[in-house]
Amino acid sequence: MSNKETLLSVDDIEVFYGETQALFGVSLDVYEGELVTMIGGNGAGKTTTLRTISGLLSPRVGSITFKGDGIAGEGPDEIVKLGISQAPEGRMLFSGLTVEENLYAGAYHRSDEAAVEEDLEMVYDYFPQLPDLLDHNAEDLSGGQQQMLTIGRALMSDPDLLLMDEPSLGLAPQLVQTIGGIVEDLRDDGQTILLVEQNAELALDISDRGYVVQTGEVVASGPTEELRDTDAVRSAYFGQ
Repeated sequence: MSNKETLLSVDDIEVFYGETQALFGVSLDVYEGELVTMIGGNGAGKTTTLRTISGLLSPRVGSITFKGDGIAGEGPDEIVKLGISQAPEGRMLFSGLTVEENLYAGAYHRSDEAAVEEDLEMVYDYFPQLPDLLDHNAEDLSGGQQQMLTIGRALMSDPDLLLMDEPSLGLAPQLVQTIGGIVEDLRDDGQTILLVEQNAELALDISDRGYVVQTGEVVASGPTEELRDTDAVRSAYFGQ
C-alpha cells in the first residue's frame, strides 16, 4: 500500500481516563481507499483509539496526523469539519428525531445544499430501506435499521475517513453479513474506512489490513490474510 497516500497516521499515542492508562503507545496508519480493521477482545482499547482520533479524548503522549496535519487535541466538531466522521458504537442516534432529521444532522456543517441532496441519494442507494422510514423516529427503528441510519448519518458529513465502531454489534447473523457487504461496497466505491469490530471473522473477511489490539497495545499488524491464523488473533480472542 506504500504507493498510496497516508491519510491517517497515529503515532505512539498514550491515552488515560483520569489516572488510568488505556492506551500504551498505539500506532497505526490508514492509506487512502483502504478498509483497515482493528480487532481485539472487550476492553482492548479499540474504541478508545477511535474516540481519540475523533477528538473525544486527547492523547497525553504521541501524535495523530490527518492529511499531513496534526489533529491531536482538536475538538470533535473541528475533526468532523476536517473530514473524519464516526459511526459510533451503540449508534448514538438522536432518538427523538426522525430518520430524515438524523440524516440532515450529519450534514450540519455543510453549506452546499445541492451536494448534501446528492449525498442523501447516495445514502438511499446504500440503504434502500431508509426512504420508506423518513418520518419514523429513530427510536422506533429495529436494531438493523438503526445501524443503517448511523452509518448513513456519518456519510452525510462527506468524510474523507469514516470511523466505524462495532457496526455488527447486537445484529442477527443475516444482518451482520448485510452490513459487512455494505462496508465492503463503501470501500470499493472509494471510501476510506477504519473499522473497529469484535467479530474478527467478519472484519478479517472484508478488510485489506488489520491491527490486533490487546490491553491497550498493538500486538500484531499486517494484511488480513496473514493475520487470520496468527497467535496474536487467537490470544486476543481466546486467551490461547
